Amino acid sequence: MLEPETVYLSDTGQLSISQKLRNQLEWKSGMKLAIILVDKGLLVKPIPSKGKHRLESLRGFFKPEGIPISDEVLFAPVDYNESKNIT
Repeated sequence: MLEPETVYLSDTGQLSISQKLRNQLEWKSGMKLAIILVDKGLLVKPIPSKGKHRLESLRGFFKPEGIPISDEVLFAPVDYNESKNIT
């Protein structure tokens, strides 16, 4: 669980969340956040984006665990010569 953090409300109603906390939560600049009134205060949580992802944003999404597999080993079960002779 994250430790409580003291923040201050600015004259314009803004709250500053520390870089350390934003990194722990993986919150990025420009993210949409929902603020929900609950019995003991406010709940702040990210709103998932519903838009399409650009290919660049998916880079590194599937990070392999363990030793990387070479293309030769990965494609070994596929015999390209046989696939060309399919009638």
